Amino acid sequence: MKILSAFLGAGHLICGTIAWAQTDCVSYHGYGANSASLIGVHAGSSWAANSKDDPPISSAITMWNSGCGGMAGSEFPTLGDNCNGDINITVEYRTGNMPDAENQDSCARFAHDLNGTVVVGGTIEIWQRTYNGADCSWVLPHATLDNIIAHELGHVFGL
Repeated sequence: MKILSAFLGAGHLICGTIAWAQTDCVSYHGYGANSASLIGVHAGSSWAANSKDDPPISSAITMWNSGCGGMAGSEFPTLGDNCNGDINITVEYRTGNMPDAENQDSCARFAHDLNGTVVVGGTIEIWQRTYNGADCSWVLPHATLDNIIAHELGHVFGL
């Protein structure tokens, strides 16, 4: 077991000192443990369809791989940019308002695909506007898109 916690805030990946066993990482949010060793992360077609540049997935993965010692491939599965993994995650841009009333000021969320309680895939959704209609472009001066994606990847891990 490694001593490790990840928190993404103010544009930085910060290491802390909370103990996590490997299976705890995928069951923290009630997810069942799985044996994935590689998570493939892909840009969805909605970016090009909305005349947006592809999201900075590689940069978000680098934050996980270098942000805290021993993260990728040890306590967490390895993340792969634009490759197929045991679990595949798509990053999509969504027009309109985020439909999640519980997180009214949020501009992103992880929508998981489950097999029982085990995550088998999912989508990181980056929204145009918050639930209340605020333009999500206000977020970018405070947290870059790669930081937002890295934060949502933490939810993929069950953090």
